[in-house]
Amino acid sequence: AATALSKQLMETTKDAATNAKTVLKYGLPATFDELEDGEAKALIEKGNFYIVASKILEQYDAGIFPQPDQSNLLAAFQDASGQAIEADNKKGATCVFTNDYMANMKAMSKELGVKGRNLFHPVRLALTGEMSGQDVTKQLSLVALATVENSVLAVEANDMADLAERMTRLQE
Repeated sequence: AATALSKQLMETTKDAATNAKTVLKYGLPATFDELEDGEAKALIEKGNFYIVASKILEQYDAGIFPQPDQSNLLAAFQDASGQAIEADNKKGATCVFTNDYMANMKAMSKELGVKGRNLFHPVRLALTGEMSGQDVTKQLSLVALATVENSVLAVEANDMADLAERMTRLQE
């Protein structure tokens, strides 16, 4: 039983490491032709990606796009009592960043006239370079956590893309 549990924990740890590596990298290629994901291509061809990505860039450049609180980068991973959230679909109940991000998405939806999947999928692709994965606020919090000096998650600069690098690539 102990061997089976150890094996399961090692697999879980390996999965977590693989997922973290995917989150820390930014898989959105420089050009549409380089994009290999057929679902992502279809999303871009649908037409909402450009307007949503442009709005994100505009907000980021103006300094109003919500970002994780540097004084509490783990907030998106905690519930109201400060305990770790274990389910991927749960959001940080007391996290100012998560609340600000969701309010921003609601305002963006209203302003652009884009709702549901037509908003959230382009946002996810623009910010993470992926079509699926953990909650975007958790991913952005992990990216911010990895960029903090002496972070346990710190990785070589060429192995990850912080939010500023993602915005630069998205602009290009």
